[in-house]
Amino acid sequence: MPEIVHAPGDAALTPGDDATFARRWQEAQELLRERPAGGIPSSSAAESRSRRVDRLAGILRADAGGLRVIRDLLAGSAAERTLAGECLQRWPLPLPAGVLRAVDWLATDPELPERLRIHLVAKSIQSQPELDSTAITGLLQRLLQGLSPREASQRLHELGTYLPNQPEIATILEQLETRVQLRCPQCGFTGRRSEMGEHVWRVHAFVLDGWQIIEPWTLIGQQLDCYESTGQSVWLDRALSRAQQIDPVEGILRVNRLLLQRDRSDVSALAMLRDEARQRHATICPNCLASNDFPSTEEIPLATLSHGRFAVDGWAIEWMPRRRFRIVREQSIGMPDAVDSTPRGWSNWGLIWGLAVPVMLLALLVAIGWPRWLGTPFLPTLMLAIASAGIYAFAEFRQRFTPDDSERLLRLLWQEFIPDWRTRSNLPMHWRRIGAIAQTTWQEGLTGIGVETIQATIAALPDDDFHEVRATLTRLVIREQVSGGADAVPILAESLMACLDGRAPLESGDWLLADIPSAWLAGGGKARLRLLLLEFAFSRGWGVAELRQLARESAWVRTFWSAESSDDSLAQLRWLWQQSESRPWSAIGPAMSVLELARFPILGDQALALYPDLLWYQPIRDAAIASSAEEALFVTASGVVFRHRHLASDAADPIVKRYRRESGDRYELIYGELRLETAEPATDFAALLQEWNRYLHQEFLMQSESMLRYRAPAVMGLLRRVRVTTCRECGTVFAPRVGELGEAIVAIPAIPRG
Repeated sequence: MPEIVHAPGDAALTPGDDATFARRWQEAQELLRERPAGGIPSSSAAESRSRRVDRLAGILRADAGGLRVIRDLLAGSAAERTLAGECLQRWPLPLPAGVLRAVDWLATDPELPERLRIHLVAKSIQSQPELDSTAITGLLQRLLQGLSPREASQRLHELGTYLPNQPEIATILEQLETRVQLRCPQCGFTGRRSEMGEHVWRVHAFVLDGWQIIEPWTLIGQQLDCYESTGQSVWLDRALSRAQQIDPVEGILRVNRLLLQRDRSDVSALAMLRDEARQRHATICPNCLASNDFPSTEEIPLATLSHGRFAVDGWAIEWMPRRRFRIVREQSIGMPDAVDSTPRGWSNWGLIWGLAVPVMLLALLVAIGWPRWLGTPFLPTLMLAIASAGIYAFAEFRQRFTPDDSERLLRLLWQEFIPDWRTRSNLPMHWRRIGAIAQTTWQEGLTGIGVETIQATIAALPDDDFHEVRATLTRLVIREQVSGGADAVPILAESLMACLDGRAPLESGDWLLADIPSAWLAGGGKARLRLLLLEFAFSRGWGVAELRQLARESAWVRTFWSAESSDDSLAQLRWLWQQSESRPWSAIGPAMSVLELARFPILGDQALALYPDLLWYQPIRDAAIASSAEEALFVTASGVVFRHRHLASDAADPIVKRYRRESGDRYELIYGELRLETAEPATDFAALLQEWNRYLHQEFLMQSESMLRYRAPAVMGLLRRVRVTTCRECGTVFAPRVGELGEAIVAIPAIPRG
């Protein structure tokens, strides 16, 4: 056994007194007694022992008596020497010079575990940068003493994970590998290691790791397991390098998938998968994290409208006004042009060149060729000139105040073509064209189509098909109604409610809300729409947990209550809805619940814009308090509010004071932070405030917590979908999201297409 010396600067290696040594020696012996004789400890026992060895090593490094414990362990049995090696293995780099000789000696001890010896050799070399090549080679040869070339090569490969780019290891490996002939288990080919590595990769798509011929992704999985257990980045670097060699395009992404399968909290790996999926317009399986193509449910093809020409899906129609008569030409791929030349009235150019110019020429002819015996031609020439000028002025006026060619073409399509398609034909081609026309009409901002015309088109749509077309047409109906002065919120709510009870697919909400004007939901409009939808959902049995699950699966649902509504807020609204029939708050005052208030556009917008967490609204009729007819008391989830003053839940009882002044007696109501000066004693109003405060904090909010435990999983089965994906690798059925992890679906049927 080598003597451990105390080198200058090794302050931790003081001999220590006998009492300290005895305590540390006792701890070491307890660890040795826990070691099972001839058995392998369980994973939990091994983890517990590892933590205790970590603690003992830390104490021995810093405490007096540690030196003597290590020295006595080195002189003991194989188990004691192993414990000494495990403690020295945990010392930070560089190792003190006083223990390096002991480390070198343990590294060549054949009775110690192989992995421990390899680690000690690595720490010894890393702690002595001044060692020359001869000394390092000698240390390596002592480590490999008694091993066959194959075993020695495997040990050096493992040592190389701790000492990458160490030239002495590469030299010895090269010498060993030239002495060994390998045999391919697949085809029987024999050759040196370098030849075998090229052969198994080129012929069998396998790789050679040390002396092991293995499938590439199995090897990468083993390397990632080592990275996960040790935390050493060299294993991850090797896995990434190997993956890029196997698959230069998607190898790195597959490694990230494997990392996430082991640890879903790996933010960088998940970000890379999301970026790749976003670039490919793909979605990610929530189970195996494979990238899947986003399902194509495109019902509305891309259309173009420019200068009176509308084209979509190989079909085009053109408005041709620069003729005496307006002509519509219909074109389709593989079909002859259909020209509709039925006179539809004079175009502007037709008026100018067909009437104004000829009349002016006639005026010139009259002025030149008027017979002398009929007198002067002044009057007829003047009348013809005035007529020509009038026709020209009328054409210019109509040009300025009539729609352009594109708008007139769209109106023509709605008036003549769409009614013909919906009544005479049920071809998918025509419905795709109708969807494109509706989408273009929406983008152009065209109104005045007529609610009846659009609703008749919706009614003619085939059942359970063309849902995106239906949503686009519904959006046009809403715009027509809003342009006539209607409130957009209840109309939108009625359409979205169909998505919550299975009358329409869940994705219809995304199509319906696409590009809607912000003015429709301005102020408190969005909050009103959310409340109307929640009231409907509660009436169909939805609970807080189910709404949260739905928000994770649907983008439009997430827009309304995932980000803005906490679980407590949803529970309060559900309890409020559940109490809406008995109305226990009516004993306090004639208050209107926020679910009822959402039906009133002006009052609801104003109140919800001020207090998004509003629960009740009560107008104040007390003459002693109300300064105007618009005075109101707001009861919110955060407290009772009057004149923008919140009453604390623990506010003391209200006090009404009287003051004598020259102008007469005045009264002051004091309730928490609220101070109100009145001409009459406001005792009734004080009692109202106190009762609302008590009911809110001592009854309603406490009772609403029961809604958090309410579960109704059956309501998820009401939903229908048109966009469902089955993972191409693991078969998981999930709702796709572009560039994101999909949401696994349980018992939600898909809507068949066509």
